[in-house]
Amino acid sequence: MQIELKNSHFSHDLVIIDDNVKIVETVSESIYEIGEDGKKNFRKRLGEDIASKYLHDIFQVAEDMIYYRKKEYDSSSLIEQLIQKMPEEKRQVLIRRLSLEWLD
Repeated sequence: MQIELKNSHFSHDLVIIDDNVKIVETVSESIYEIGEDGKKNFRKRLGEDIASKYLHDIFQVAEDMIYYRKKEYDSSSLIEQLIQKMPEEKRQVLIRRLSLEWLD
């Protein structure tokens, strides 16, 4: 089975290919400017982003796979990328907590 993320300027597609099956699912959503009234301004499209729903679904599968894996797995690069994407305040709290738990 082959799983990949295809990116273009207009969308992000998750592509799954196996034997005689090919599934292409668009996993992106449009980002719009937020007006002073707090509503999306559909006339000012800012770009595309991976939709949180799909990111959550993929995360759940990866989390389950890691949980059931018996052997060690070097996930350090994944962890670093996830920490970089965290909101700054949550990142600092996590780093402090990990420092206390792992370095003492």
